[in-house]
Amino acid sequence: MDRGYCLPSQDIRKWIKEGKIKGISYDDEVENRIQTNSYEPVIDNYCYWIDDKVATLLRSSTNQPIEDTLHSIPRHQKKKFDITDGFTLNVGHSYLFPLKESIKLEEDEYVKISPKSSIGRTFLDVRAFAEKNPCSDIVHPRFSGNDYVKLWILIHPQKFNVIVRPNLAFNQLRIFKGVGARLTRKELEEEYERNPFLLNKDGKPYDAFITEDGVVVHICLKSRNERNSLDTLEIEKGDGILLFTDEVFNLPEKFNAEMRAYSLTNIRGPLHFAGFFDNGFKGDGVIELLSEERGTFILKHGSPIAEFDFYRTRDVPDKVYGDKKSGSNYSKQQGPKMPKYFKQIDTSDLIGLRAKKTPIAIDLSKKHFYEVDEFFEII
Repeated sequence: MDRGYCLPSQDIRKWIKEGKIKGISYDDEVENRIQTNSYEPVIDNYCYWIDDKVATLLRSSTNQPIEDTLHSIPRHQKKKFDITDGFTLNVGHSYLFPLKESIKLEEDEYVKISPKSSIGRTFLDVRAFAEKNPCSDIVHPRFSGNDYVKLWILIHPQKFNVIVRPNLAFNQLRIFKGVGARLTRKELEEEYERNPFLLNKDGKPYDAFITEDGVVVHICLKSRNERNSLDTLEIEKGDGILLFTDEVFNLPEKFNAEMRAYSLTNIRGPLHFAGFFDNGFKGDGVIELLSEERGTFILKHGSPIAEFDFYRTRDVPDKVYGDKKSGSNYSKQQGPKMPKYFKQIDTSDLIGLRAKKTPIAIDLSKKHFYEVDEFFEII
């Protein structure tokens, strides 16, 4: 039996043109949202504030549309807002957004959904779910059949208030076909021998830690230009910190990688809010760490920090990360490169960035607008 795979950009484009993703018409704007291995859906012009006590109801049913679930929630636990002129999402609250797109899947197809990199680096917890699917961040026809499935996202700001507007994209859909798209240990070892996809800062092959469960990467507490270094870093409960891997990624054009949100290799808490690396990605891997330790945690340079899964693609995408077609904001990044909403700084001089408390809300429609030190403490 043939192994499964992830669809490349040219297949996603075909899906849209053939109407398997509907709610949009193919044009230049849609083309810009087709990435190497994914498509970026956009939010509609309204949202709901949802009481956290009932937010889990939205994805608990396999036979009730989300709109019906919303109607069943008491008025004091929900409120609808028009976001046409901009709307602020506040830390500590949950907001439900319908996406404009719906998707239709065949029996051997499924979708994995993850936040965009810039969204993750602002510590926005974004979970996607679909009508009749009880699982978050995955769409499977086992639950929805072969009908079009409406998509929603639930956003919970962790560190910063943000301003949202219609037609913003928060996450990306990756479409899979068949079984076994994830590379096995043997396949990873064979590929690594042919084409080392993890390098050290000097460009030489890294001594890769490949296990039955994937590939383990390590934390770096030394700036890429070697001007700054730490042996250890103290992390307090609730800290939101951007760090980077000791390994430099050099992914081939035929497969992509995804960091697991939680790992038993080191610290307790999510290690990313957007951990997907496209085919052809080159650069440091950024860790978006939110500590859930009970107290102070001492992170040591070179400690194992996260595990990655790697996935094959049906063919080399016609948009490869880092080329002019893909609009790759983080290609060849050194250190924890800033989200696109911020004025860019030389991150090769940094060890990391720690989120500050600030009353300023980030307008997610702006680019290279905010000063880094208004939101982050430089480590």
